[in-house]
Amino acid sequence: MVRQREKTFGGSACGRYVVAAGLFAAIVVTGFCDVGVFTDSESNSKWYGFALAVAAGGFATLFFRSSASSGRFRGPALWLLPWFLYGAVRAATGPFMLSFAVSCVLFALLCLEVGALVRRQPFAVLAVPVAATAALLALHGIGQWTGWLPSGDRFVVAGNFDNPAGYASMLALSVPFVLYLTVSDCRALRCAAWGVWVLVAAAIVLSASRAGTVTFVAVTAAYVAKRYGGRWRNVAPWKKIVVAGLAAALAAGLYFAKRDSADGRLLIWKCTAEMIGDKPWFGHGYRSFEAEYMRYQARFFERTPDSRFAPLADNVKHPFNEFLRLAAEFGMAGVLWLGLFVRSAVRAYRRRPDGEAFVFVSVLAGIVVFSCFSYPFSYPFTWFAAAVGTVGLSVGDGASESARRGRGGRQFVVAALSLALAGFTVCGMSFDARWHELACRGVPGGAETVFPEYERLYPFLKKDPYFVYNYAARANRAGDFGRSATLAAECETMLDDYDVEMLQADNFRRMGDFGRAEERYRLASAMCPGRFMPLYELVNLYDATGRRDEADALARVIVLKPAKIPSGTVGAIKMKMEKRLAGE
Repeated sequence: MVRQREKTFGGSACGRYVVAAGLFAAIVVTGFCDVGVFTDSESNSKWYGFALAVAAGGFATLFFRSSASSGRFRGPALWLLPWFLYGAVRAATGPFMLSFAVSCVLFALLCLEVGALVRRQPFAVLAVPVAATAALLALHGIGQWTGWLPSGDRFVVAGNFDNPAGYASMLALSVPFVLYLTVSDCRALRCAAWGVWVLVAAAIVLSASRAGTVTFVAVTAAYVAKRYGGRWRNVAPWKKIVVAGLAAALAAGLYFAKRDSADGRLLIWKCTAEMIGDKPWFGHGYRSFEAEYMRYQARFFERTPDSRFAPLADNVKHPFNEFLRLAAEFGMAGVLWLGLFVRSAVRAYRRRPDGEAFVFVSVLAGIVVFSCFSYPFSYPFTWFAAAVGTVGLSVGDGASESARRGRGGRQFVVAALSLALAGFTVCGMSFDARWHELACRGVPGGAETVFPEYERLYPFLKKDPYFVYNYAARANRAGDFGRSATLAAECETMLDDYDVEMLQADNFRRMGDFGRAEERYRLASAMCPGRFMPLYELVNLYDATGRRDEADALARVIVLKPAKIPSGTVGAIKMKMEKRLAGE
């Protein structure tokens, strides 16, 4: 389908190069940015860079005559506004309203910018930067596997991400753009695109990401079916059976390759289903999963202490399924919205099943597949891909007369949103950098040298559960157990897990509140039954309160308890308990 473009700077050959270069820089930020002055630098740096790029893109659209006009939106994009309104209502009852509002502003700006780009530029201007970034990412991962480039502390192949999930999600969601270029009229571009596809396949396999592998295979299979579907009807039945067998073997291989991890996710999905069952219609609220899930896991193990899942349980901050998280936090109302969105996307594709529309629907399908097994929306490139898929299926052929008359109002809205996003991001970067410097600082000078700075940051970061937890832990180490307990209780309303409960238990024990300390140690042990430290601390607590028989009984449990991952700490605990029982 040919689009009519205005003869402006953005539509010229020079403008296309400028737009492609700017887009390439923005996408590279989402895959490679890692600035060590921030906490969780591998993740936060990418989000800060992405937000600033989106804000800059909003200002840039004001220089085109389209003035941020993306044409007439229809189809899937029309479902965004009611979703934002419903989400705002649910978020308003929790502590993360501002976070939700910023996310909405970021995605709305991104959709406006992608809409202008899709309507005004050849699609290759968007596809080439994505494919080029995918090639760099793949080469980075392959370099880590060969040892030519440094790897992370925990994973060999993860790029500049905190784990392979983010790395593989960006590679897998780039595949529809890469495959689009394989049908280009330019032979050199076709060959280059197939080369990138091979690199991406190798990098995903080397990363050992099962979600990435499944998504890559699904997107590629959809491309093959689209292009060669007519030939499939004439394929011999035995060949179809072989292909089905290979697919089943791939699924089984992915399961058995990391069976413990797969079984652990079954546990998480089971406990999340219980969480959904308690509030099925409207959910527990925005970002409530981190605050409430671990208590459901604890209750599961209190009911079934001998469960085969017990050794696999660990701290959980995401259900490894975006749809389960949507249902847990926003209820069936959120799931219904998603169903209507998918239905609208399919109908939009059927109205215009050309090559570009197939890329858009493939991107959304890739996000759906990856979301079934991981948490792709924790990474900025997924948001970019979601905006491309949604807006690409929603933008009309041109702006209506009423849209042209409202151009000035849209300019003002885009400028205001871009300024707000840039300002919030810069402030967040400043506070994050100050917190990181403070968290890395030692405490030889005493609490009086640390707490005043934490107090100055607290009004700005009190809605960040990780800051509140860090503040509580520093107070605990400095001996201010009352302050630490207050902060930990505040943290529990936003983030409650094994670490928070262990910190709170230590606070109560140090303050002499042994009853509450025992309650928290038991809760921490139920959350993660494979951990030894809660049981060890309970032994010490029973000794301190004269309950020697209970302490001895628990010491026997520790000695007989198998270690999921042997370590020096676990070995030392077992040795102490053995000596205790031997009477030494």
